[in-house]
Amino acid sequence: MAACLLGSVAVAYGADVPPSTEKIALNTVWVLVAGALVMFMQNGFAMVETGFTTAKNACNIIMKNLMDFAFGSVIF
Repeated sequence: MAACLLGSVAVAYGADVPPSTEKIALNTVWVLVAGALVMFMQNGFAMVETGFTTAKNACNIIMKNLMDFAFGSVIF
């Protein structure tokens, strides 16, 4: 009985099976899509934040959000 349990644990933790190329491709595509969606959210943040400020500060807010996008793109 113990040998059977130890055998099933060895199978569960088993040999290091490398992920398939399809799985790697899907993971890469998902990360890129999610990153693009986050970058597009910057537009919404810019519009909301600009709507909460006075008109004379709108340019500064848009520039701040543009810099957030630029630094975020480089870091990503």
